[in-house]
Amino acid sequence: MVASDFAQDLARTYNGSDSWERVEDYQRCFKYAAEHPQKGSYAVASALDLPRGTVRQWIERGSKPDPVHAVETADELGWLDVPSKDATGRALNLLVAGIYSGGSVSKSFVPTWTIDREPVELLLSTALEQAGSGAKRIDRMSDSRATELAPAEHASVLGRLLVTLGAPQGTKNESTVTDLPEYLESVERRVHVEFAKMYILNRATSLEGKDTLQLNESRTTLYKRELAEFLSMVAGEPVRATKNGVVVSAAAARALGFGRGDALREAIHEKRTSA
Repeated sequence: MVASDFAQDLARTYNGSDSWERVEDYQRCFKYAAEHPQKGSYAVASALDLPRGTVRQWIERGSKPDPVHAVETADELGWLDVPSKDATGRALNLLVAGIYSGGSVSKSFVPTWTIDREPVELLLSTALEQAGSGAKRIDRMSDSRATELAPAEHASVLGRLLVTLGAPQGTKNESTVTDLPEYLESVERRVHVEFAKMYILNRATSLEGKDTLQLNESRTTLYKRELAEFLSMVAGEPVRATKNGVVVSAAAARALGFGRGDALREAIHEKRTSA
């Protein structure tokens, strides 16, 4: 099991300031037990100065602390090697972009994504499959609730990982969505482009007869400026923050593949409710 800063941050999404310490104790316990196979749980506990009952649960009954389970699962699925250039890392990037632009992570760390545009559903379901959690569609019976996509497996671990990457948790508003994820500062251009395209594809509304796109955002002025600067940097063309959101210029929209006549443009709605 790795001991990276990212693994520590993931473990600390669990209650208690000692979540990572529990992971370290668990690792020490089994390392010592493997090196001293003749010793029982009580002897291991005494040697490591750990509670006997806890060590007994771990060694004899196979109990595992939740932070340990999360870190091991993330490690096995390649989620701890982020930001990375491989398919898993790029899939996680799309999932984070999807949370920002049209999804949420619940207080219990379960992520869901609203899917009212077919290309968004295809991209996110593919990303969930590539990440190793699989995807399941949640069809709401009420007209007031949109169809959603969720992980088929490891939902809360994935949610914790996305929050660790910077995705907002809980209700999204001006106080919870304050900036873009920090990892975007250290990744290659392809990751920037994929984040930007997912964001626009999920949120943009079109202006009749124009290539220009509008992103309605009920966020702080600073957030809208940061988003506009990021999209402008990716497109190499003007994008500006406004009172109501962000305006992607016609040149920027065309540069990112959202000009009229482009395949991605067909998925853009003329009206889009905020998420």
